[in-house]
Amino acid sequence: MNTDTKRFVRFFTITDYEAEEQWLHEMYLKGWKPLKFTPPCFYVFEACEPADMIFRLEFHERSVDTQPEYLKMVNDYGWEYLFSCTNWRYFCKPASPDDQSNELFTDNSSRMEMVWKIARRRYLPIAVIFLCCVLPYTIRTFSGEFEAVLGVLWICLFLFYTILLLYCGAGLLRLRKKFR
Repeated sequence: MNTDTKRFVRFFTITDYEAEEQWLHEMYLKGWKPLKFTPPCFYVFEACEPADMIFRLEFHERSVDTQPEYLKMVNDYGWEYLFSCTNWRYFCKPASPDDQSNELFTDNSSRMEMVWKIARRRYLPIAVIFLCCVLPYTIRTFSGEFEAVLGVLWICLFLFYTILLLYCGAGLLRLRKKFR
């Protein structure tokens, strides 16, 4: 690995994108520009001159490759497209004293639309997997149909999915209330 690059491990859920934006901002202030994100929690940064850069993440259902006109428009507003990963697009721009120009979305209805996209594309599939796979097999574990090792696995999956669903569900409600 090049000495001008560094790898960081940091986990954010689907509703923690604002915290991720803030963390990326802090990393740039320390002289680290994000190059790449690999799910679930691996970031690659390159050394750069420290600067006050604002980061915004956008959840989008279409590939960025199919929307060159959108990227041009965003670029015309001063945003630099960095990369995309699992439907998240990463943008940055120098911080401005004008709070309005530091926002990728200029109205709460656009923000709410993004929250609903996150709920449909990320939260709903997690809930379906939980209800259709994890929950039934965990119930079978308690009925004695599985050996102990497999039972422990299903109980761990059940706990993981339960915590994840509750945390992300609360996050989606928080975002919904914030952008109403």
